[in-house]
Amino acid sequence: DANPYDVRRRISDIKINNNYVNNIATEYYSSCALALGTGQNVEITHNEFANTPYSAVHISWGWDSSYKRNITGLNLSQNYIHDAVSLLGDGGAIYTTGYTLADSETNPNLISKNFIERVNGRILFAGAAIYLDTGSSGYLVSQNVIDLCENNSAWIPRWGNGNSANRFENNFVSTENGVS
Repeated sequence: DANPYDVRRRISDIKINNNYVNNIATEYYSSCALALGTGQNVEITHNEFANTPYSAVHISWGWDSSYKRNITGLNLSQNYIHDAVSLLGDGGAIYTTGYTLADSETNPNLISKNFIERVNGRILFAGAAIYLDTGSSGYLVSQNVIDLCENNSAWIPRWGNGNSANRFENNFVSTENGVS
């Protein structure tokens, strides 16, 4: 249940720190190194995610604008993500989709100070470093460093309808492809 009414069933206060996740999904390519469908006050910091055929980190799910996912207080920062989206496409080193309960101005879900390099993408829509897909809302994307992304897509595509209340501040990109 993405937004349970009973607060005892809600996922909260999770820390995923100081991990090394490498070479996942060797048989089922569409798996992610880390997937978070819902959660409050989730900290994902100081990890290394490497060699993923699809997205390395996947946050939220769904495109229905009438239903917001119970994701607030996300801190996705200071991670090293490399060689992501090496076989599939339409994903990202960090991939989000779906509406959240966060507000990028007052209480944002933070994607910050990550170092991302060598995002490839081979089929369909090429991979992107930080990909806010349809309906992604409430994110502050700031102070990330993105280097050596091989595809022709933007490093932060904002795809589809409903992307709202997202802010992009002080990111560094070593390619000419910017926010689309």
